[in-house]
Amino acid sequence: VKSKSKSSQVMVKEYEPGSTIVGVAQMKRKAPQHGLGLEVRHGRIYVSRLGGAFAANPINPVRVGDQLMEVEGVSVTQFRGVKAIRRSIESTFQENKRLSITVYRPDPDDTSASTDSSYVPESSSDDDDDTPKV
Repeated sequence: VKSKSKSSQVMVKEYEPGSTIVGVAQMKRKAPQHGLGLEVRHGRIYVSRLGGAFAANPINPVRVGDQLMEVEGVSVTQFRGVKAIRRSIESTFQENKRLSITVYRPDPDDTSASTDSSYVPESSSDDDDDTPKV
């Protein structure tokens, strides 16, 4: 993990591929939505968009392309599909005014970088939707 200074007051960590990263979004007046977009690729969930509260946080380490591993400490394998994950993200953010996710930063040069612990069952009728919105 490297640190980079954007200004004299804000330290931004840069994570190497293969890192497991925790990102937090907090509801603010200017960012009332979490802004996290998700997409399913090869049975795994990836971040497809960062807006709202995630984009408003200048030190947010989560990036588009990171693989979602946990939502509020619950493994994505515990959900019945991507729609259930989206519902959980939305309700958690609205109720708690904050959201914590754990992601895995895959190595762009390694096509086998996905971890088995984030596999989402494809047989569930709940994850038929393959759209990248939450």
